[in-house]
Amino acid sequence: MHLQPQRLNAPKMTHPDELYVDVGATSREEVLSAGIDLLDPVTLTHHDYQLGSFEYTAPGIGDHFGCVALMNLLTVLRLGEAKLSGTVTVAFVTQQWTGGRGLDRLLNELHPDELIFVGRLLSPKSSPSASPTASENQNLPGRGILLGVSDPATPLAGLPADLKRLADENHLSLTETAATPPRIAGYTKPVAMPQRMAQLGVATLFPVTPAETLSILDVGAITDLLYRYATGGMAAGGLGGGRGGGSGDGGPPLLPALVETYGASGHEAAVRKQIETTLTTSWRPEAHTHPRPVTDEAGNLILHLGDAPPGRKTPRILFVAHMDEIGYQVRSIESDGRLAVDVLGGGYSEYFLGHAVLIHKAHGSSIGGVLELPAGWDKPGFEWPHGPRSMDEPAHVYVGTRSAAETEKLGIQAGDWITIPKEYRPLVGTRANGRSFDDRVGCAALIEAVKALGPELPGRDVTFIWSTEEEVGLKGAAAAAERLAKEGHAPDFVFAIDTFVSSDSPLESKRFANAEIGAGFVIRAVDNSN
Repeated sequence: MHLQPQRLNAPKMTHPDELYVDVGATSREEVLSAGIDLLDPVTLTHHDYQLGSFEYTAPGIGDHFGCVALMNLLTVLRLGEAKLSGTVTVAFVTQQWTGGRGLDRLLNELHPDELIFVGRLLSPKSSPSASPTASENQNLPGRGILLGVSDPATPLAGLPADLKRLADENHLSLTETAATPPRIAGYTKPVAMPQRMAQLGVATLFPVTPAETLSILDVGAITDLLYRYATGGMAAGGLGGGRGGGSGDGGPPLLPALVETYGASGHEAAVRKQIETTLTTSWRPEAHTHPRPVTDEAGNLILHLGDAPPGRKTPRILFVAHMDEIGYQVRSIESDGRLAVDVLGGGYSEYFLGHAVLIHKAHGSSIGGVLELPAGWDKPGFEWPHGPRSMDEPAHVYVGTRSAAETEKLGIQAGDWITIPKEYRPLVGTRANGRSFDDRVGCAALIEAVKALGPELPGRDVTFIWSTEEEVGLKGAAAAAERLAKEGHAPDFVFAIDTFVSSDSPLESKRFANAEIGAGFVIRAVDNSN
């Protein structure tokens, strides 16, 4: 497995000996019947998210921007019906991370007089503290094209000098940066690069991580420069951009809908609305009564079923599942435009830092950002913070701006909340994957129980609570318990329906949490002093 080569200090669980891929199958035969076999590629899910006005973040975006620049070049060449002198070949090469075999084959077949390589620029290995990309610490996104050279202190000559002169004449920002030539490695001697050769790249933040970020303006500048070089004229046409989205197809409709609804602790309104809508539309038309769920002061959604009289010794039963998920909240906007954020909940920082996020604004819309990596993440000897309080360390979110005023123009303010983008993904068989199964699974289970029981439950006293702020200290459940006790309706039995961390994987010890996925629900026996 080739897991993001050149990434510095990756989380330790990304080593091939420390991970496996769960596709939902329970046997080798099931895997093969799903069409999966040896040597099939495995990649991160690629969704892009817009930051500010012109920046985008996505896994692998630092490897694919060159494709965008060249596709746009082909578009404007066709639109302008450009007249070219000589032959121009636009190629999209393969296997650049694994020896540059596509580039080597291309050079062998074409023997070009000139080569302009558009893609990720790699720093020289001679620098012991160098980051894996030459763009790191060079420029912020949005400040132009990077020209990869062996030594920025040496005067330019040949094709790099021609491109620099052309960029200056047309007021295109182009900065020289130290970079090694495109990598070609193998058992045979690689073909030599043409005498006239140049490398063009763009500045990226958080290079070779799931949250790599660049500016589409820089990519457009490369297209502009290449068009002018190839034709001697000005490009006629524009750039395109886009962003991905999630889907809840393939699976029970209730659970995907709940999983793909966002609701960090203290911000559960959308989840509550989804549950309430499902409940109020699920009763049979012939039912005589339609009990309505109510929302208390803590934001809990509460539904009571049954008509047991007050004097009767009917056991009071309560089922509770929490609506909130782990996230962050904006504490303040820094002078450089970044967001200082507080964590809502707890977990392992590797699953959050260095990922794209969604900032949910007060008026209901959301905008993309990047949860920045810890200080020193690109230095030798870095260790990821661990322990129950590791996520309490100060964190910042980058939103593609350079000042507090720019960030405020995006409609972001203190109190806005932040989540990691998520998607419900059906796997093979009955398994599925997604964030916030904790505890949308419990929420769905309660809804299904209510639908199965029906609106009338004669002689019983049963309460369902979809609670708030469980991830930050059971606040919603505590408020409901206090209120029920004051009203003289404290339950006799409470069933908390939540997820259970399972060791059902090839890498885990079976001494703890040995509960097989798919073998039924788990009953946790915990005394009330815990």
